[in-house]
Amino acid sequence: MAKKGLTGLTAFTTKSITTFVDDITLAKAEQVAKDMLTIARSIVPVDTGKLKANIRTEITRIKGVLVGYRVTLFVDLNDVEYAIYVELGTKKMKAQPYITPATIMAYERNFT
Repeated sequence: MAKKGLTGLTAFTTKSITTFVDDITLAKAEQVAKDMLTIARSIVPVDTGKLKANIRTEITRIKGVLVGYRVTLFVDLNDVEYAIYVELGTKKMKAQPYITPATIMAYERNFT
């Protein structure tokens, strides 16, 4: 099996909150994506349900690698602009992480 890695824990941009596990086989990538999504949706705080409904995964092939895929778990901030504040918190609101823990739990479930 290809080398696996929890290489990009959490990246925050103006467009999305993203975590990924990369350099894994397609079958494993599909299982990791399913686990990441299930876990994230089970632990995200819910008020209206909009944030929970907008958590997504994406599987992409890594260029230049014989067998390697990246699984990305993300929320598009154009759809749910407050998602980052739930994950990180603010001065007035405690963080309620769901992206980072889901990535770690899915990684541990599949690779340890």
